[in-house]
Amino acid sequence: MQTPLRPLGISPADLEAELAARRASHRAQVDLLKARLAEAGARNAQLRQRRAGLQAERERLEQEIQRVLEEFDRTGTEFEVRRREVAERHRRELADREAELEAVRKERDNWIALERQIAEGILAAVQPFLQLQAYLREQEGGRP
Repeated sequence: MQTPLRPLGISPADLEAELAARRASHRAQVDLLKARLAEAGARNAQLRQRRAGLQAERERLEQEIQRVLEEFDRTGTEFEVRRREVAERHRRELADREAELEAVRKERDNWIALERQIAEGILAAVQPFLQLQAYLREQEGGRP
């Protein structure tokens, strides 16, 4: 005598086997996505630290520019040429630092977007499992 089939024509043993296979697959996907998320989080922390360093360097350069400007303003015209050279060099350095800072911001934003995609991937990977689990519970007697 055969085991009676469920309304869908699938035996409970087949559903359990399908559920076990999906669970294993989803766990593997979730583990992979968690590893990628941890990697993205570590890189994001590095970028934040680098950004803080660049901002500190920027502030130091701005203070040095201000100090040099004040010093040369007091001494008058004999230092005017030197002041311009130093100010121009500092402006170039500041522009370079700003460009680096913007690149770091863009990379951080890319990592954040990747983290978001990973989180959405985890949700998408787990969603079918949750739906199947709810269906199986419903079939077992209406338990939520």
